Amino acid sequence: MQMQERVVRLKNEIICSNVTCRKSKPKAGLSCCSRCLVSFYCSKPCQVYDWKHGGHKESCVNPYSGQSILHL
Repeated sequence: MQMQERVVRLKNEIICSNVTCRKSKPKAGLSCCSRCLVSFYCSKPCQVYDWKHGGHKESCVNPYSGQSILHL
């Protein structure tokens, strides 16, 4: 695949937030974390892995809760 073609492909796709996976798919093909609405996953196992082992549990914040991950 040519570099320009890869850039266009990745521009229209999102990479799975699980660092051990990193598959890219169109946004409609991924599920979003229902709490933070920021992390996207290609499968339920990827979401569970990232929650338990990837650090998402510590950084996940509901944007409407008024919480912040910044602790002073």
